[in-house]
Amino acid sequence: MLRRLSDNELLALLNDLESAPPFDLYPVPSASIDDLSRVVFEAEYLPNAFAPDVLEENGRSYEERLASCRMITSPTELTPTVVGLLALGKSPKTTCQAPTSNSYASKVLSWPTQW
Repeated sequence: MLRRLSDNELLALLNDLESAPPFDLYPVPSASIDDLSRVVFEAEYLPNAFAPDVLEENGRSYEERLASCRMITSPTELTPTVVGLLALGKSPKTTCQAPTSNSYASKVLSWPTQW
């Protein structure tokens, strides 16, 4: 049975949502860096996201570039993020799984449509 949230409950929920990262930055543990297309990243994404002189001066590794664009969680933790799979995934439909019950997206998606 649905009930209206109290002011305190609503404030607590909003505070939780503000501190959560955007859904597209969540890691996808079932995916690996091999699920991302390096060709698409280097030939299409980077040239459209950055000026040529910036790319020339940038001495970062492939992994560091992926991480700085938030396509993976970090240069040492090579887990793709949701945005990484959606932008660069070789097969995003088979790699992305539904969010877990305690994720930001599932909280938002489970909100009642009527109060």
